[in-house]
Amino acid sequence: MHGVDSTGENHIVIIPGANGKVDRAFIEENWHLMEERDIFLFQLEIPIDTVLYAVKKLKKAGKIIILDPAPARILPDDIFLNIDYITPNETEMETLTGIRIEDVEDLKQASYWLVKKGVKNVIAKVGKKGAYLATSDDFVHVPGFTVEAVDTTAAGDSFNAGFAFALAQGRGIIESIQFANAVGAISTTAKGAQSAMPFLRQVETFMSRQMR
Repeated sequence: MHGVDSTGENHIVIIPGANGKVDRAFIEENWHLMEERDIFLFQLEIPIDTVLYAVKKLKKAGKIIILDPAPARILPDDIFLNIDYITPNETEMETLTGIRIEDVEDLKQASYWLVKKGVKNVIAKVGKKGAYLATSDDFVHVPGFTVEAVDTTAAGDSFNAGFAFALAQGRGIIESIQFANAVGAISTTAKGAQSAMPFLRQVETFMSRQMR
């Protein structure tokens, strides 16, 4: 359930329902399907015990793990060692690290806090400004795209889906973030969640126009 204010910003209310029933047994029952895949995107709408169990098991199997830490919550330290890419927004970054985000330097400090915890790549989403990538030896801004935002609901989800898709295509991390920025931006130009998520052709057309 969500609401949207006059600026297009969203407010989400979460009722776990079936998500709360996803447990370790569910992972084991579906492991034969999971082990055939290479990239896994998690968020925190299922129990944290299940997320931690799954990412550890998948990491041992050599899989790539992306974590969207939403809804925002404090996480156990041992989860970070199993994450290849984490994609918090500024609010989620504050919750994860305890560092108040007021400027880019704060964001950089918080990003490196996560890197020191063991995350290989921190992709900090900053809305229409795009995202910042932090690794053990770099901190890079990947600019976003300017659009007429109508509804920001699921912009983060769209970003994550776009990023995972681009990685699966074999694109480099910066190019994958650019693609994700485009998917997220386009999703804000229409109302709703799934209904606003763009098709591949829309994203490719949008990017080709923006890159001219």
